[in-house]
Amino acid sequence: MFETQMATTDGIGESGLGLPLRTPRDATYSHQHGVAIIGALDANCNKLIDICQHQGIYFRIFPNVNALAHYPGPQELSLAIVLGDRLDASSRLMLDALQAMGVQRTVLLGPSFESTQFPLALDTGFDEVWPDASGLPVLKALLKKSWQTTVRVSKATPHRGSSLGAMVLHPESCSCTISGAVAYLSRSCFVVLQSLVSHYPEPVTRNSLFTALGKIVPGLDARSRAVDMAVYRLRKQLLQAGVHTLEVRTIEHIGYGLTLSHLPLQ
Repeated sequence: MFETQMATTDGIGESGLGLPLRTPRDATYSHQHGVAIIGALDANCNKLIDICQHQGIYFRIFPNVNALAHYPGPQELSLAIVLGDRLDASSRLMLDALQAMGVQRTVLLGPSFESTQFPLALDTGFDEVWPDASGLPVLKALLKKSWQTTVRVSKATPHRGSSLGAMVLHPESCSCTISGAVAYLSRSCFVVLQSLVSHYPEPVTRNSLFTALGKIVPGLDARSRAVDMAVYRLRKQLLQAGVHTLEVRTIEHIGYGLTLSHLPLQ
């Protein structure tokens, strides 16, 4: 769904980061929630940008769900607003992928009240459906209400982190802390690290990691190097965060495993 309708725009790279807009990123937002706007940069997208900026809501823009899977930011994107007015057979898979990424509520912005797509979207699993013709005041009220509900639901269902020695994983922000360093990871990298931690000290096969990634990246091609690329990004993001006591090692003919040390790895 929507994957073929959303053209990648300049400023949205492979990492899935949003456009270079003035989004709130100061320390007071480091543990709060955010909004993922998924779709093309059209009039509705511009309205949402304006509302989020004026209400001080952290947001990021993604051309599609796959880009969101690589989002490495510190905020948990708990509310996803999908731009589009048509549903297809992949819609349910997209919603499952968003849920696997930690999204608490999903909104479809596009179908009119009279459209057959409106009730179909609700039946498919969208929490809310907003008509395309909504003016700015109406859209502002809808977003404010949905945002308040999302934050309330997120607080009522906190995530539990898992740990390995001195390392603690934080699913709510896709991050890990180890030896005083904090690494904010993309969702795909966090899924890989989470799998490695859960199987430690045993290695994890490439097939197992591919299955884990497939839950957040719909339609992942089995012939792709998605696992290897995710591991490459994970290693890079850990080093950039100053994590030097954790190594993701390659196990020949099997997959990957973890080495955890109290001393910096050489």
